[in-house]
Amino acid sequence: MAKQAQPVDIERHMRQFELFSSDNRQVQATAKYIQEPLELLLAKKINSWSLFHRRVYWCVLSKVNSLQLFTQEAIVVPATNPVINIHISELYPAQQAHLAASVAAGVPEINAVADSVEGSSAVTGLAKSNHLGKRKGTAMTARMTNYSYFKKLSEEIVQYSIISIDHMTSMDPKRRLVGSMNIFPRVLYSDGILSVEVDRMLVPTLCKLDLGYTKFNRNDALFLGRTASQILFVQLCRLLSFKKWSVTPEDLMKLLEATSYTRFSNFNQRVFKPALNDINKFTSIEVLVHEIKIGGKVVRLDFEFYSKETKPQHEQQQLRKAIAEELRTYGSQPLEVRQRMVKDTLAREYTFTAAQRTQILNDEYLLNEFLKIHLLILDGLAIVKTTPTRYIAGTLFKQNKGHQGGLF
Repeated sequence: MAKQAQPVDIERHMRQFELFSSDNRQVQATAKYIQEPLELLLAKKINSWSLFHRRVYWCVLSKVNSLQLFTQEAIVVPATNPVINIHISELYPAQQAHLAASVAAGVPEINAVADSVEGSSAVTGLAKSNHLGKRKGTAMTARMTNYSYFKKLSEEIVQYSIISIDHMTSMDPKRRLVGSMNIFPRVLYSDGILSVEVDRMLVPTLCKLDLGYTKFNRNDALFLGRTASQILFVQLCRLLSFKKWSVTPEDLMKLLEATSYTRFSNFNQRVFKPALNDINKFTSIEVLVHEIKIGGKVVRLDFEFYSKETKPQHEQQQLRKAIAEELRTYGSQPLEVRQRMVKDTLAREYTFTAAQRTQILNDEYLLNEFLKIHLLILDGLAIVKTTPTRYIAGTLFKQNKGHQGGLF
């Protein structure tokens, strides 16, 4: 017998949206991660998006985060367009953090706001103002409550949130539906609140994760103060499980929307390096980039990146790779060269007996194993509870004799 579908509690889902519509920053703070569905990511036209367009979009995604936990069958199309209210302080996390730290340190609140705005890269592209005021007990800049600025921002969000529809299965899995839609058909601003209306037909798409999604830390993303940093950060988060990515300079310029640069050196200095510095400084990702050159020209950029939470493991992996490379170099040397090298090390750093030293030097397998364990001890990858000599002896002389193995 076929299993009957469970009825969907539409009222419960609408109450969820009512919760998001309230000015409840506690709800927002609990959404640690942003999860962008792949269908929406591929449909967006992001070339015209600015720093604050993305911040608004990410705030919306973070506020529907808990709805994304439901199964697709449980997600319904609301009867009306949900309206998500965003307090504008959420768009200025760097200033808010600076304000909180300064006030805690005894700096007057009004001066703390001035310092945070003047000193933060998060205000890139905005004119700075010396006029400060207070609203509802919170100090803000005039720019942060400037109606003309948020009127323009609201207009642009509506204009640039048009997406292409081409058989998005979250909307219509049975047939090919093509056309275009506006993610945010209406955005209004009043009294420090940006009210963002979401097209109700896109609610299932916003919540559908089973076709793939990009997940990243909300605070990391909102703290980034450059458009290039935002784009690069999301790209790296998409590939975080691979930990590697290679790209040509030309393709990287296209990705970071910096095709006006004809020389890589100029792009590198003005766009790429500042974006990398932002990501390494403000986010939970550590990024290393290696330039691959042919004839002095950079032809490829090889990225290595990982979560800072796994930094100790990553550093150990890098050390082990370096040791393996060093052992390969030793292995290419004639036996006599390795014997002279080990003889000096044995005499200088260890207290083996004369018979043990002779045995290590005359057995190539023991010689190679000694080199490997010696390097592990030097780089702190071997846990030595007694002395280095005892540790190595306990490993070497318990192994079968006469084995002529390699370095590994």
